[in-house]
Amino acid sequence: MKKLLTKIIGGALALCMLCSGLIACGGASGWQAGQLKDGGEVVSSSGFIAETEKYLYYINGSTSVADDNAFGVPVKGSLMAVKKDTLNTANPETEIVVPKIFSATDYKAGLFIDGGYVYYGTPNTEKNSSGEVATSEMTFMRTKLDGSGQTDVFFTVGAHSTEYRIVKGENAVYIVYYNSDDSALISYNTSTKEAKEIIKTDAKAETLSLATYKFVEDGYKNSAVVLYTTTVYTEAYDEVKAEKKDYVRQTATYNQLYAYKVGAESGELVLDGIQNKEDALDDASYSFKLIKNGYVFYTANENGATKTYGITLTDLLEKKVATAIKNDAYVTDSAIIETLESVYVLESGVVYKTTLIKADNQIKNPVAKSDSISTMLFVDGNELYYLNSSTKIAKVELKDVQAGEKDKVVNEIRISEDTVASAWYKPQVITVGEAKYLFYLDNSALGNSYVKYVDLNNKTVDNGGIIEEDTDDDGVNDLFYINPEKITFLGQKTKADQAKYITTMIDNLSNELVDSTLDFEEKDGKLVVESVDKVKALYDAITDQEVKNLVNATSIETLNDYVKAIEIANEYNKLKGIENYNTKDHTADNIPENFKTAYEQMKDKIEEFKASEDRGIVDGYINDNLKYYYQLAEKFFEAK
Repeated sequence: MKKLLTKIIGGALALCMLCSGLIACGGASGWQAGQLKDGGEVVSSSGFIAETEKYLYYINGSTSVADDNAFGVPVKGSLMAVKKDTLNTANPETEIVVPKIFSATDYKAGLFIDGGYVYYGTPNTEKNSSGEVATSEMTFMRTKLDGSGQTDVFFTVGAHSTEYRIVKGENAVYIVYYNSDDSALISYNTSTKEAKEIIKTDAKAETLSLATYKFVEDGYKNSAVVLYTTTVYTEAYDEVKAEKKDYVRQTATYNQLYAYKVGAESGELVLDGIQNKEDALDDASYSFKLIKNGYVFYTANENGATKTYGITLTDLLEKKVATAIKNDAYVTDSAIIETLESVYVLESGVVYKTTLIKADNQIKNPVAKSDSISTMLFVDGNELYYLNSSTKIAKVELKDVQAGEKDKVVNEIRISEDTVASAWYKPQVITVGEAKYLFYLDNSALGNSYVKYVDLNNKTVDNGGIIEEDTDDDGVNDLFYINPEKITFLGQKTKADQAKYITTMIDNLSNELVDSTLDFEEKDGKLVVESVDKVKALYDAITDQEVKNLVNATSIETLNDYVKAIEIANEYNKLKGIENYNTKDHTADNIPENFKTAYEQMKDKIEEFKASEDRGIVDGYINDNLKYYYQLAEKFFEAK
């Protein structure tokens, strides 16, 4: 019961904040540019959160591209701002600043803000040839960070999954993207609105054709936006031969690797596979393996042997020599790569700290074990943050595990109250002053794909930040989690989602039923079910009738049945103690008068309830011992 009540209370606090003023400006006619202007210099742009001196700008959850995307209408999926100095308050100061849906699903690109504008991809609002709004297409545009002024529309691509990077050049902001229709890498200048083809996959190309490409993780920090390899043709395209069925154009036994820097006329050759022009056996063919945390990992096939190399992007652009990787099995996106000599890998529930350039037996050390670890996120100090097997954010302390102690389990501390989105932007940590906040997307039935955050500082048992529980009654606490009251909802909900939240809260009450009956507690002489009372209070507190109308009607009936059951149970409970007189020595004449008075006062109400249509359902929520009190009263006081 304790855990369930904690969840209900935590959810209740979230909705209380929602109802206290965060729902006021949704809708085409309701949205107005707010007060959060002039955020100051940009601190960072990445993921679903961008930071300036004064504000955090963030995407208000994930929504469908098919939703109405007319400027001023979107709430969910729009861009919001929050004053950083209000994050540690009960009601962070937030508002929608750009009421358009931010729909791009290249989650490694993230938000980009510059010069008081946000650049983004959003569902196309134009109609296609069939007369339908082409929401499956994505339009790139920019809008002022306070939503005012004219929005500049750049161009439209065929899919929201288009891979791209938005990068600041010397004189303009560029959108570099892969055009799948033409199999080409394109660089678009947002100032001149001119597009330039960098390279494309073209069987008729004079010499070079695009083979593979990789966008750099964070184009905001690095001068290269995209790396790509080329197919090198050694003979001209022959139109006559090409008409024949089995025509194969000859290619070199090597390839080349290029880096495109924003604003450049073309890509720059950084690795040339031709090692010896007179001996093709010395040629090399390169393939991308991974680009992560500023490192580029690639394989080189030379003389029939394949080797893996690692190098920082900066060193690659300067054409320095790469480092041979000995443990290339660890060069995976699931690993946490801090440096070539500091890597965390997960194997069968054990976390190891290892290296990429030395033999395993020299440095591969177990530092934690938890069968619950599913996806490692990041290391912060001596703590590993990860998604556990229930797709909730959790952490464990990293410590050297001595020989023979590899199976020693470290206590997991759950961070998120419920499940988080694993196919959206990764959880992000942002430090504001002395506070460190973790932001994530709660995609549980109650979270409904909105943003939440938690202050990672000073979360201890002593200050109520972490709750401990003994789930198996063995006298040892075995469940540890951040107090849900310390987790904050950040954003603004649509009316439909407010109603969905209440509906889910009601539906979740059924999880508390013990043997199909309500679990009553007696407080101050009255039977209560706190979780039901909380949800009923939330529902009653909704002042927007439209939201109330959207709450599922069947769920409301269920809530009313619970409330009615509590009411009737309290009537029955007025006869508590009468069971002590159920012996042959007692009759109606010698049973204390207060029982008879109570029975006479409640009889009409109980009989009316018994005759009601919902009696069967409501009665089922009341345990039999309470009904027994009334049955005894009938036996004593209705006896003829």
